[in-house]
Amino acid sequence: MCASPPQPLFNMRIPAVLIIVSAFASCARPGPVLPADSGTCKDAILVLPGFGYDSKGRKSMERFAANVQGKGYRVFTADYLRKESLSASRESIKNFIYEHRLHECERLHVLAFIAGAWSLNPLLQELKLANLKTVVYDRSPLQERAPRVVTEEIPVIVRQMFGAVIFEMARTPYSPFEPGSVRTGLIVETKATSLIRFFKEEALALGPVQFDFASFRQKHDDAVYWPFDHAQMYDRFDELEPLLLTFIEKGRFPEDSNRSVPGDPFTR
Repeated sequence: MCASPPQPLFNMRIPAVLIIVSAFASCARPGPVLPADSGTCKDAILVLPGFGYDSKGRKSMERFAANVQGKGYRVFTADYLRKESLSASRESIKNFIYEHRLHECERLHVLAFIAGAWSLNPLLQELKLANLKTVVYDRSPLQERAPRVVTEEIPVIVRQMFGAVIFEMARTPYSPFEPGSVRTGLIVETKATSLIRFFKEEALALGPVQFDFASFRQKHDDAVYWPFDHAQMYDRFDELEPLLLTFIEKGRFPEDSNRSVPGDPFTR
């Protein structure tokens, strides 16, 4: 009896590779978005993107920065993720803050995407920023499973693309930030990315998907659901302007924001 030919496993994974490249494109990560001028800094917004921030996302960040500059805000988008580890990424955030003198601004506001939260929160335990007024987190019960899914399913590819940091993130539980007097908000994505849709079975095998705000284990003053997936959070970031500025100025998101638990994220 002739032996069965080997299964073309690599070819079967080509679609996954293409999805990873489009959804997690960081090999050509854009540089930081910085203010055009070096005037007095009263309100600084520090944005910490994560995996998936690309040139399209940068353009959206630049639109946001231009829109809010006339309202008194200076936007700093940091390229902080380091392949070697989360600790190296935290050190990069700290260096960015001091290099751009964000600790000297009158008020500092932070928007942390998913990898940003994993990097920032432990840093805030040691780095006491007296001017920190606001932290807003982008959270997703599905996208937060992406590091574990891809490191288990296509480890060689993701190690080459992202290094050890994504493996470390995959096995590191969320470390909550204790806000004290800092206003803290959650923006929860309600749609599944193409990456998670491709690996739907693997993602759902990790346990029930919980969208209730308490499941994110982060103290907050307010939280809302937003009808974007993770890629859209980057590519259409400028559309978040009313949401973010209202929270920065009032400590609450707009009253008409969606706070009702969403349905199936795979049907939208």
